[in-house]
Amino acid sequence: MSRGELEREDAQLLKRESHIEQARRHVAESEQRVSDQAALIERLRGKGQETVQAEKLLAVFEATLAAMWEHLESEEKEGGNAARET
Repeated sequence: MSRGELEREDAQLLKRESHIEQARRHVAESEQRVSDQAALIERLRGKGQETVQAEKLLAVFEATLAAMWEHLESEEKEGGNAARET
């Protein structure tokens, strides 16, 4: 599938998602990034390689995840179940 096709598919998905569904998806995707990056750091350490840049990126991913959790909690409090309007 080409990048353009993926972007169109993502756009269609977003039109069908509620705000809260989108926030939940973003949290799940961000949690996966954090997990993947932490695993990468462990592999690098195991090989005796430098991890400074990987750790900095992990910190960014973790901060982003925290912001996404805050957004999700806000959506849940507001009852963000209405379909997105585009």
